[in-house]
Amino acid sequence: MTCIRNVCTCIWPLALLLLLAALLGSGCSTGIDPFSESANERFALTGFLTMLEDVQRVRVEQLRRTVESPEVGLEGVRVISVHEESGDRRVWEPAADQPDDIQGLIYESHFRPVEGTYRLEVGRETTVDPLIARTTLPDIPDVLVGSAVGVGVGVQLPLRLLGPRDTPIELGLRYTVRPPMRPGASAEEREIDIRYGQAGSPVTGGWEFLVFVRNDHRIMLRQFGLDTVSDSLTLVAVSVIADLASDEWTDPEAVDIRNGEGFFASVARYIVPWNPPRAPFEEGGYKFLP
Repeated sequence: MTCIRNVCTCIWPLALLLLLAALLGSGCSTGIDPFSESANERFALTGFLTMLEDVQRVRVEQLRRTVESPEVGLEGVRVISVHEESGDRRVWEPAADQPDDIQGLIYESHFRPVEGTYRLEVGRETTVDPLIARTTLPDIPDVLVGSAVGVGVGVQLPLRLLGPRDTPIELGLRYTVRPPMRPGASAEEREIDIRYGQAGSPVTGGWEFLVFVRNDHRIMLRQFGLDTVSDSLTLVAVSVIADLASDEWTDPEAVDIRNGEGFFASVARYIVPWNPPRAPFEEGGYKFLP
C-alpha cells in the first residue's frame, strides 16, 4: 500500500507528538501539581489511547503531600484498563525501556483500542481510592456524498462526515485501483492512500471536505508509471480514512479523572467505505468494473 500527501499540512499530529514527548521525555512539565494534601495515596496519569498503534503507553507518578515529603516509588502499583462495552480487561506492565530522569514510570499494554469507552485504574491493592480515568473514542462517522462541482480536470466531490465535533486530526482517501492491461505488465489491484490533512470545514452535524477527483487520479497514475493524459485506472473501491480526536483534546472539562490528576484521552482511526458516483469519477478519467 502506498501513502501520498495531496493537500494541506497537518497540525494535529504535531500536537500528538508534543504530548508523547511530555509523556516519555525526561524532566518535562505537564502542568500536574506534584503535591496532594490528601492522606490517602493519590496518583497522576498522563497519556492517551490510540488506534494508530499496537502498543499503548501512559505515564504514572505518585503525588507527595508536601515538598518535604520523600519521593515514593511505584512498587506494587498496578495499571488496569477495561473496555466497558465488552469487559475486556488488561493488566499493564512497566515498560522495559524507561526514559532517564523521568518522573514516575511508563506503563504499557499491547493492544489496539476499539470504539467505545475505556476505564483505567491506577493504584495498589491497599489504595483506598484508586485513580480512575475514562475516555470515549469518537464514534465511526457516517459518510454522505454530495453533488459534484466543476467539470473535467477541475471536478470535485463534496464528502460530509457526520459525527466529528472538532477538526479531524487528519483525513485521507484509500483507493483500490487496477491499472490497464499491458503486455508483460502486472494488472494487480493496489491500495493507495492519499492524505488530505485537515482539508475542509465544519458543517452542521460534522465535517465536509472536497475530493479532488482528477488530481487524485493523476497522482496514482504516476505511481504506476503511466501517462496522466491517455491512461486510466479502474476504480474498484474507495474509503475515507478519518483520524479523530476525543473530546478531551479540545475541552478541558471533558477530562474524566477521579481521585487523581493528569490528562487521559484517545485517538480513533476509521476507514469507512463509500460508493463513488460514476459520473464525476468517469469525468475524472477513471474506469469502472463491468
